[in-house]
Amino acid sequence: MQHATFKLVEELSGTGDLEDQGTVLRRVRYSVARYQGMLVGSGMPIPGVHRIEGSTDFEVTDVSLIGKPLTLRLEDGRARTRLPQAFRSRRQ
Repeated sequence: MQHATFKLVEELSGTGDLEDQGTVLRRVRYSVARYQGMLVGSGMPIPGVHRIEGSTDFEVTDVSLIGKPLTLRLEDGRARTRLPQAFRSRRQ
């Protein structure tokens, strides 16, 4: 059995838009880290195996947004929909 680990491959921080179905809720500061699954020993990447972690400065005041899939649009234009559980408000 081969063992796997995760390797940090990208770290981003900046100001982007937090969106709900295409509507911008507000501008947020964010910090994102992207990890790639790697095979231990060979160091080869495992296609499709990755993990994204991060946080924003968004403080939830509207309880209807809790559990709702939102989109974070980064400064470089990339977007991530259905923010993963690893994303948390820095204010928690």
